[in-house]
Amino acid sequence: MLNPHWDEMPRAFGNPGQFIVYDYGYLQQLIKENNGINPVYISHNSYPHIDRLGEPLDVNVTKIIKDLDNEEKPENALLDLRKLVRHAIKNNIPHGGNFSGGKGYHFHHFLKPETYDVSQDLEEAIRAVQLWWQGLGRWDGKHYATELRNDDEKVIGDWRRLIRVWGSQYAKFDQSTRTSTPKDTHCIPLTDEMILEWNHEQIVEFSKKPRRVKMDYSGDEFTLKEFIKNFSVKRPEHKMAKMNFGDGRIIDFTDREDEVIRKMFVEDCLYNQMMSDNPTHSARFAIAVYCKEVLGMGQEQIFNLFKSRNWVDSHREKVCIYQIKHIFKKGYTRSKDRRKMCQWLARRDLCVGDRCRFYKKYVEPWIKDGDYWESEMNE
Repeated sequence: MLNPHWDEMPRAFGNPGQFIVYDYGYLQQLIKENNGINPVYISHNSYPHIDRLGEPLDVNVTKIIKDLDNEEKPENALLDLRKLVRHAIKNNIPHGGNFSGGKGYHFHHFLKPETYDVSQDLEEAIRAVQLWWQGLGRWDGKHYATELRNDDEKVIGDWRRLIRVWGSQYAKFDQSTRTSTPKDTHCIPLTDEMILEWNHEQIVEFSKKPRRVKMDYSGDEFTLKEFIKNFSVKRPEHKMAKMNFGDGRIIDFTDREDEVIRKMFVEDCLYNQMMSDNPTHSARFAIAVYCKEVLGMGQEQIFNLFKSRNWVDSHREKVCIYQIKHIFKKGYTRSKDRRKMCQWLARRDLCVGDRCRFYKKYVEPWIKDGDYWESEMNE
């Protein structure tokens, strides 16, 4: 029977600030120190090899996750979790579920461990499996039909995602004040019986004084690649309909998304991130500055662009708006020195390597020399 592999290191820890932890004993210490004070997160997979900049080179993929949230009616997120659990039972897929302690639930699809290099291919493979779950395996000829109403799509394709530690006390983090407020509930694992038979109120009450439950992760064991092959998982193309700039201009992306995005974002690194389902914070920052300075967009236009890419949940719109306003208020600009700008992007793992015409001139010699300086484009 598979196990969750939570003790494998190195992996990321967050409270909610993130950093890599190399020792399991130190991870336990961090969890203990933050529990009941701050949110306690860890990466859902481990990173066997880390480069000298602290970035993962590969990922030991042991699980695929679905993040189910509903701020107003969390019981609806539970209904989605039930759909996923029934589908997993029907197909004998190792799985688990948990209550976040707040307004949502998580579903875990456990895999036979296999390590993969960090790449666009890995992101696409994870994205395909998560969309397979979103459609409960039903393919309509073009894409997986959405069967989940409370699925956080920013998780799709994200191998970096941090999730709450099972057993930790729930603490809500306020982005605007940078403070945390502990609650009396806990993030708790749930058995299939609890998920299928208990209502949301019963689960919440149990989470206030949680007790150990015996989890069953049995089922057919597949690696990520084996699962894709065995269940004939398809890789849907990135598609979106229209982008409303908010000033009367509307771009129709239907059936020509790649063409339009390529014309707008001529730099390979930014184009690569634009085609991602869930760019990192640094990537979004770089894209926002590019949109402001090169494309001449205003704050509302940039927000509409991010929203059109499904990068903004409705309950996080205020945070996104605040961050875009901050970029304009501080007057962040792109460095006029191409070398420094390329190195800023490379330090944040956004460089696409020798696919870019600037790589051999500005990035490759810098990497060989180990000359890691800050650029003028600082957050």
